[in-house]
Amino acid sequence: MGPTIGATLLLALALTLTIPAAGFAATRGELDQTLDDLIRLLPGEYSSAPQARLEEESAIAPEARHLSVYWVLARVDAPTAGRNVLLQQVRRGGLEAEVAIEQQRLLVLRIDPSRDGVVAELRPLLVPEETVEAHRHPDRQHLLLLDPQVAAVCDWLWRRRGADLVATLVTHASEKPCQSMHAADIAGGEWILSEDELSVRDAAAGANGRPTWLRLFRTRNFGCSWLSSAGTAAPTTTFFEVHDRGGEYRLDSSTGGGLILRLMRGPLPGERLRGQRDVLSLSVVSASSARVHAESKSVGAADYAALSFADQRIECARR
Repeated sequence: MGPTIGATLLLALALTLTIPAAGFAATRGELDQTLDDLIRLLPGEYSSAPQARLEEESAIAPEARHLSVYWVLARVDAPTAGRNVLLQQVRRGGLEAEVAIEQQRLLVLRIDPSRDGVVAELRPLLVPEETVEAHRHPDRQHLLLLDPQVAAVCDWLWRRRGADLVATLVTHASEKPCQSMHAADIAGGEWILSEDELSVRDAAAGANGRPTWLRLFRTRNFGCSWLSSAGTAAPTTTFFEVHDRGGEYRLDSSTGGGLILRLMRGPLPGERLRGQRDVLSLSVVSASSARVHAESKSVGAADYAALSFADQRIECARR
């Protein structure tokens, strides 16, 4: 059984085992806790690069692989939209790709006792192109205005399922799956959120008929130092930051030879199915090919990685 199929089965099994018995509604205190957990867990930056690498190294057919994407879900100050508001920002192709303006949205969170969960309305923005990176620029947040021409017709309804939070896409009129929004927004109509991962169900099933999932891993920033004495009279030190889910830094061509430093935390092919922990790898690769010049690996929740190659030393530590 391949890694992707195994991960899908584990997600399906987790949902099956944690569905509550019929007739047991959540208390107001439980709903308050669900909202608090969402506000704590949902904000963050997420990358699917570990999944893209896993699928490539597992010999999955190119047409069945997931594109590497980078999501931002950031809490913002948008009082005209609501009290608990998140900005959704998507880059298809990774952190350095352009922002997908059609997926620039607000998530407005509120408790809905009548539906026994926490609702997150997915709302289009009036001027989405002017809100790119607004979560990093408070002076732009006054532009986070809802488009008055588009009514809220679909919600993500969040409920607690064991250790995870699970969202299902529903309409205001009923709890039937919503089909009225942009396909890139609704995907397969289901999200699963844990401490380190947001899994989004794909709109189309895989070749075996089972649902497939886009796996978005929470990123964490690392501060790095690069000590180089190649081609210089005296050693030079450069400081920079990368994230640990496929973050990259292009080493200066005059001393790095057109090389890229990559920091990647994620499962290796087959590792997750055997109950192993993630592996943190720090590598130096050619900018024009897949050649690996140097690499170091640490198992588990490592907060430090280092390697040496030629006359250079690179160290990265979690911020």
